Amino acid sequence: MTKRIMTPPPPPPLLRYEPSAWEQEWIEHVSEWSDPGTGGALCDRMREAHARVAAWDEGVATSQKSGCGALDSRLRDDAVFSRFVYRNTCTDEEASMAIEPLAGLTRHPRALCFPGEDKLIDRGYLVLGRTSPKCATRVAEPAALSMAVPDQRVLLFDLGASKYTSGGGGASQQWFVDTLKLHGVTKLEYWGWEAHGEDPIKVWAELPGDLKPYYHWINIPAHPDPDSSDNPWNFIRSVAKPTDHVFVKLDIDNSPIEFQFMQQLQADPELQLLIDEMFFEHHVNVELMYRYWHTQREAQRLSDTYAMVGGLRRKGMRFHSWP
Repeated sequence: MTKRIMTPPPPPPLLRYEPSAWEQEWIEHVSEWSDPGTGGALCDRMREAHARVAAWDEGVATSQKSGCGALDSRLRDDAVFSRFVYRNTCTDEEASMAIEPLAGLTRHPRALCFPGEDKLIDRGYLVLGRTSPKCATRVAEPAALSMAVPDQRVLLFDLGASKYTSGGGGASQQWFVDTLKLHGVTKLEYWGWEAHGEDPIKVWAELPGDLKPYYHWINIPAHPDPDSSDNPWNFIRSVAKPTDHVFVKLDIDNSPIEFQFMQQLQADPELQLLIDEMFFEHHVNVELMYRYWHTQREAQRLSDTYAMVGGLRRKGMRFHSWP
């Protein structure tokens, strides 16, 4: 008997990206509130918006824990949460998926602005574009349920992977694996590039057994040359299909090389169509981050982050700022 291979349906057509009222306010004033010389204006604005900060913080924490992700109906407040609006091809209705807003530093809303709260590398603000099947009977929007694709192939390409249980900003590999399991991903294919030389025996020993058959450890720098066989974009073009759910994390702490990767992505519509969700820490000239990034001479400002992230979101990519 021939085994029938089920092909996931194509993604629903994107109608528009809708920034929340709060995000739109930040888009209009980000330079005024964050450029060098503006002092504490950024934190002042975040503290003034404490109710929105609480809605973001508490709503996403609950959504992540439950695995409901972007279809969680508890993220309905369009004053806070931004949205991707799609055409549901089954019913011809509009259906939407939430995403965290661009506001403040574009990382956790309590980072650095709320004394006594250590949220600088906290990832609890991210609304992921996956939904656990367990969520369907609880809080997901009925019109959006058909967008949750069961048994979809899920791939993650991690540029600056560190090791499974450690990293400069915390154990990102472990966070992705554990968090995506909560969101219904039982098999994750993982490609990780790490420039720092590591003992492969120790690297392998840290991995959970169910990840090992799908884990690709590439202990060399991710190469930005577009023609290089070591450029991760070429891996994605070779391995990923439009019906897959593809995550990319770019955080190699080398701004010139990261900039090259981002330029290539922004110039390549076909590559953009292969990537569903991307995470990138953009090191820019913003006073609050000087002691961590040392970017006092950097030409790029926080307004450039907003333009980059917003531009790719409008093209349909779930683009997140990574802490």
